[in-house]
Amino acid sequence: MYLHISSEEGVVNAQFIATNEVVKEALESQIADAKAKLNKLTEDLTAANKSAADLHDESTEALQRNLED
Repeated sequence: MYLHISSEEGVVNAQFIATNEVVKEALESQIADAKAKLNKLTEDLTAANKSAADLHDESTEALQRNLED
């Protein structure tokens, strides 16, 4: 089996190349689960980034209020 991973404009691609039918079938049987887990991870990372941005905004606003007082 060969695996080629590339990234372009923020999109990561993985290409699996099976060297025989048994390997191909094993990969195909697991690919849906792998996609679901990657999608969940992406959602979690997006939520974490949003939370971090919200915290930054709140801190900036609090600092501005303190400077104005």
